[in-house]
Amino acid sequence: MTRFRKSGFLLTLAGTLIGLFLSSLNVHAVTAEEYNNYVADLLLHESHQARNPQPIISYADGENGRLLRSVLSPDRLNLMLDAYTQAVVRGEERTGLLPFLKPLLARYDAAFTQDPRAYETEYLDSIEGIVATAKLGSRMMTQSNSGGAAANATPEQKELWEKVQPLIQTAQKMIVVMQRGVATSLREKVSNKAFSEDGEKRALKIADTLDPR
Repeated sequence: MTRFRKSGFLLTLAGTLIGLFLSSLNVHAVTAEEYNNYVADLLLHESHQARNPQPIISYADGENGRLLRSVLSPDRLNLMLDAYTQAVVRGEERTGLLPFLKPLLARYDAAFTQDPRAYETEYLDSIEGIVATAKLGSRMMTQSNSGGAAANATPEQKELWEKVQPLIQTAQKMIVVMQRGVATSLREKVSNKAFSEDGEKRALKIADTLDPR
């Protein structure tokens, strides 16, 4: 649980910094409607869970399970966090995702701890969502430090680019710490035989991606 709270803070910081230069990179544009639909899906899932707190919804739970799978999709989550940072840079109002995501991710961390085999896929998908977002931030920050401001950036963007470099470097270090922490947690769970055979392979693959050995 503690690692999830730290992950939420780091994602907030990294997302803010990414947003300072994201608009000058070539990334998939998410429409306001797509973003709002994701927020609506998050709220709908939370509503279903609040009406029936137990058991925790799993992918096997029919329509509710399909909704959960869509919400926890690492690819979709990555795009939506990306879209949020872009909107912040443009000065547009967007409903924040992290207040909804942090309890969701913590819930599946706890559910996996209580019943690993029943929530293995949901747990690993939630980890993948964090991983994808952290790696996006790390990649973009690396690009910003190595290549400087984009050629088509305005003077104001270039000035801002230079000013945020120390913060970006700090955020990069924090992301590395978070990645190693998640990798260590996954390897500990593997050592404790918490995963199925397939789940163990996936967990180790995620861990090795985060913290190569």
